[in-house]
Amino acid sequence: DQLHQAIADQPEEDTPRLALADWLDEHGGAAGAARAEFIRLQIALAGETIETEETARRAAELLERHRGEWGFPAGPLRTAYEVRRGFVDALIVRPGRAAETLALLPRHPVTRLRLDGFDAEAFEAFVILGALETRAFRKVRHLEVRNEDWTDELVERLLGLGHFPHLESLALEATAITPVSVRAVAACPRLSDLRALAINYPEGYWLNPQQHALRGVKDAGVAALVASPHLRALRELSLRHAGIGPPGAHALAECETLAHLDRLVLTDNPDIDKPARHALAHRFGDRVVL
Repeated sequence: DQLHQAIADQPEEDTPRLALADWLDEHGGAAGAARAEFIRLQIALAGETIETEETARRAAELLERHRGEWGFPAGPLRTAYEVRRGFVDALIVRPGRAAETLALLPRHPVTRLRLDGFDAEAFEAFVILGALETRAFRKVRHLEVRNEDWTDELVERLLGLGHFPHLESLALEATAITPVSVRAVAACPRLSDLRALAINYPEGYWLNPQQHALRGVKDAGVAALVASPHLRALRELSLRHAGIGPPGAHALAECETLAHLDRLVLTDNPDIDKPARHALAHRFGDRVVL
């Protein structure tokens, strides 16, 4: 129990996972030996010390054979989580099964959380559930929101929860947000550890010109991002199909706060003209994708 708790509370560490594998080899019989093998195989795969198809196949075979007895849910919840380094590392939380999915959070070293398909009503239910396990949310390092009904108000509420004080990446994908909530992201002091930020809209997402005019990061959102004192640790910024024009592009090319970006993605922003593209290429070289 102590080893399991140490694993859940220290997601970055492999030592307690390997210690549990040793204990299982000594005390767990044949079933324990299989679990120990699985943990070691997945740690090796994650660390790229082993890269053979046979190793990956063996790990997948063990998981399928023992999923239930190891406490990994089957049935509808099977698509709601991902296993890495021997334990649940990522949760995909959907309305209707949020309580069942989030029950895995305290017991596993979950570092990745995706909220998929939440509208305002479903988010309120999530907030109630989240209040019960605020401590467990603190280990989440990567947060993704994906839903066409996700609005500026919900982004602001999410940032105000305080559940995720150590985020390293934040992705807002295919949402209905405008520069209003982009400003809220830029103004959030709890995002000072953020290394990757993505605010993307897929090609064809806007169904009519009115939506196009309202939604997106826009030049106003870019102005907030480049002026933010909280995003200086950013190394990756993706703003695809985000309604950005020459003013926003020039702001990115001239900013000092984002000078250390390793990757800047601005594809599908057709209003960025040739001079702005030249300025971006001059500033970022092959680190910018246009």
